[in-house]
Amino acid sequence: MERALTRLEHDVRSLMTDVLEMGANVESMFSRASLALAAGNVPGAQQVIASDDEIDQAELEIERQCIMLLAEGPLGNDLRRIEAALKIVTDLERLADLAVDLARSAIRLQNFPETRALVDVTTLASRPPLMLRIALRAWFEGTAEGLMDVVRLEDATDEETLDAVAGIQRRMGEGGEDLQAMIELLFAVHHVERAADLAFAIADRVSFAETGRLKSLPGSLRGDREAG
Repeated sequence: MERALTRLEHDVRSLMTDVLEMGANVESMFSRASLALAAGNVPGAQQVIASDDEIDQAELEIERQCIMLLAEGPLGNDLRRIEAALKIVTDLERLADLAVDLARSAIRLQNFPETRALVDVTTLASRPPLMLRIALRAWFEGTAEGLMDVVRLEDATDEETLDAVAGIQRRMGEGGEDLQAMIELLFAVHHVERAADLAFAIADRVSFAETGRLKSLPGSLRGDREAG
């Protein structure tokens, strides 16, 4: 027979559920932004931008919960999970900002279908949301298993963004494309790369929360670019 959860454990579980919900909303924002960019869908991009206020409010509410729980003097796993939640929601808010940036790129590139077609944005931008989903699911389930998939996905994103940037720069050198549109596409690729770095940083935080070991994921120094 499983033991009953203490009130603190119950409250920590509720906190984690709220973080998971915030993460799902951010994941949706980023995916919708990438689809808007690929299709030049301005209304879709505008919907993403409008969603940002909801994420900001969720961050503030979760931070309030964390502060209240920390005041109770949690120890061990509970303490690490609350501290992880505080840092994860900051990363999630930054991911939402990148989704907004991607949506703004979609609006600026709406009239440049040939430029947008230079990069398979849908495939490239599909990885950060997946990395985020894997990391948060592992955190909610209390396990570090599966986090190596995040490492592999970031490696793939790094390679593809390098290829995409090289391809854009090559076309810029050849001429024939609108220069401002090409620069905007470079920014969009950079937004995806930064999103992958943040998703990796979240996975690293999850790894610490579950194992108690700092920087336990291979390649975690890459995450430092965004984790701070």
